[in-house]
Amino acid sequence: MITVPILETTTTTTTTTTTTSTTTTTPIIYGCPDSTWTVIDRTDYSWCAYILNGPYLMRDYEAECANIHANAVVWGIQDAAELQTVLTLIRAVETVSPSKVCLGALRTSDCDMAYGLTPTCTTLTSYAWEDDHTTGTDGFIWAPGKPENPFLYSGYPYTYMYVDSGTGEMEDYYSGWDGDAGLCGMLPIQLN
Repeated sequence: MITVPILETTTTTTTTTTTTSTTTTTPIIYGCPDSTWTVIDRTDYSWCAYILNGPYLMRDYEAECANIHANAVVWGIQDAAELQTVLTLIRAVETVSPSKVCLGALRTSDCDMAYGLTPTCTTLTSYAWEDDHTTGTDGFIWAPGKPENPFLYSGYPYTYMYVDSGTGEMEDYYSGWDGDAGLCGMLPIQLN
C-alpha cells in the first residue's frame, strides 16, 4: 500500500483502573487507494495519479476516472518536472504508443468562441486547469503553434487539452475525439 506522510493523529484515553490510565496515539494514515496509483509530490501537498487506458471520448474521461474511484477527476500538470514524472507513468502502461492522454484543462470562458491564438487567447490564457488543485500555467508545455483553439460546434461544446506521450507536448482538440488514455488524479484518502 502506498502512503504519504501522516497528516494528523487522534488520541484515545483508556482507563484501566481508578488509579491508572493509558493514552494511545493512533496515527491517521493517508495514501492512494492501492498500488495501481502513484504518489506525486508537489510543494504543498501530495496527490495520487492513475493512468486510465482508453480509448474513450475525451468528454467521457471525467466519468471514467470517477468509475475508478469516486474522488478521482481528470487531473492537471503543475510544471515541467511533474510532466516528466507523468510521462514516465504513461509510457509504462500505454497500450498505444505514442498515446494522446487527456488532461484536466478546458477552454476558458473568454476563449470559448475564439479560433486560433489571439491577443486575448494566448498559450497561457486559452485553457485553465479544472481539478481545483493544479494552479498556474507552468504546466502548459504546448507543441509549436498550439493551442489551435478549434471552433466549437454543435454536439462538441468543449475542447480538451491532451499530452502526446511521444513528444511530451500538449495539444487541443474537440471533445468528440477518442483519447488513448486519461490522467486521473485525486488527493490521498484516509487508509485506516
